[in-house]
Amino acid sequence: MRARCLLLVLLLGTVAAAAHAAGQRAVLGSDGEVYVVQSGELGQLFTDVPEEMVGNVALVLDVRRPGVPLQRLLVPGTENAASEESPALALNKRANTVYLVWAARQGIHSMLHLASWGPEGWSETLELSGDPFSQKSHPQLEVTIDDHAVAGAEGQAELQERTILHLLWWDEGVAGERALYTPLVADQGRPVASNPVFELAALLPEASEPPLRLPAPGLYRVPALRPGGDGRSLAMAFSDVVDGRLAGLEVQVLPADVMEIAERARPTIIEIGLRTGTWDLASLATEVRAEVSADGARRLQRPIAEFLGGEAAAVILAAAPGTDPAELADEARQRIIERGFSLGSPLDLGERARPTIIEIGLRSADGAELPQALMFRVASLRPTPFHPTQRPLQVFVSPSGEDVIVAWSAFEAVRYVESLGDGWSEMRTVETHETFTHGDAFAVLARRVGGR
Repeated sequence: MRARCLLLVLLLGTVAAAAHAAGQRAVLGSDGEVYVVQSGELGQLFTDVPEEMVGNVALVLDVRRPGVPLQRLLVPGTENAASEESPALALNKRANTVYLVWAARQGIHSMLHLASWGPEGWSETLELSGDPFSQKSHPQLEVTIDDHAVAGAEGQAELQERTILHLLWWDEGVAGERALYTPLVADQGRPVASNPVFELAALLPEASEPPLRLPAPGLYRVPALRPGGDGRSLAMAFSDVVDGRLAGLEVQVLPADVMEIAERARPTIIEIGLRTGTWDLASLATEVRAEVSADGARRLQRPIAEFLGGEAAAVILAAAPGTDPAELADEARQRIIERGFSLGSPLDLGERARPTIIEIGLRSADGAELPQALMFRVASLRPTPFHPTQRPLQVFVSPSGEDVIVAWSAFEAVRYVESLGDGWSEMRTVETHETFTHGDAFAVLARRVGGR
């Protein structure tokens, strides 16, 4: 690896045609309402705007409910002189909370902003700038939700929801042109800024041959993000500018309960080892299996808990006599994390698809540490396909990350290429007309790849 570092049918049908290619501009709420984000001059969006602000471009969140007047909400902080671009929405269906990300430019500075709106109103707006001089574009957002057990007031297990926001964007600066990704936790629906940033191209294997062609800006500036098929995974597609490749990644979030079991297993193993002091590995493995299984059964189904306990024990049984207990504990902890992603399925997916597991440190609003792990798998890796250099492109990726369609508008048509094995199909055409628009054509292509 290299160290480089969107009334319901009409509205949703048009904008959502490219929902996972250009960022969702509208989402359907849990009670049938439609949330739409749009930009415009304040003087056109609202009445009674101060004269000096009528020309400022701002973002608004429109809430449309059947039989109810339009509710228009100004997105906090966007009424100033900065230029807001590329807004995208995501929804927590359980809490009916909408998350909004957008790029903002002011002078030579480029920033990403993140806010949420729910039953309690707007959250604080977070600025996710990183390098303020790098140009950030095409931000996209998705949500995963994980239920995990916590100790209640009387010691009984209670389920608590952990929401993770997944943000993808294109970044151009002194560090190069690259797709960047960051996960953030939402504490009680409100995003918390405690986020590591990953350069996705650094997760790819080295190219074995020089690139056939380098991606034109129209392609590499439109990375794609969409939910996976199981509620806790995502798929991404992005261009590797240096090596001229289009990659598809699958990202999985480790269940928080498994992470907690792994965290608790480490001190348990050390304590048992030091307490017994016998270094009878078979006896140590038996006791560790029982302790980890019992702890896991308070959080997970017993067969899964026993499986994870058995994995911890297997690490101990395979160790050399006299191995330091801290070393055994570290290895057992890592084994639980690895097996937690697959829940018993082997991770040997071939050398190219071998996953990368990265542990991240998130924090809740009160500063509590929230250990979390992500698994990145290279699902597909192909040379950059042929595409016109001067046409705005849309990229659609399958839930697994294995299949990709690259599409663009032409006169009375939409043209596209789709992944085929390790390469690409010939350029194909979907003709459009008065009753079958470009938006309809893009929606067809999104459905074509969406079920794979």
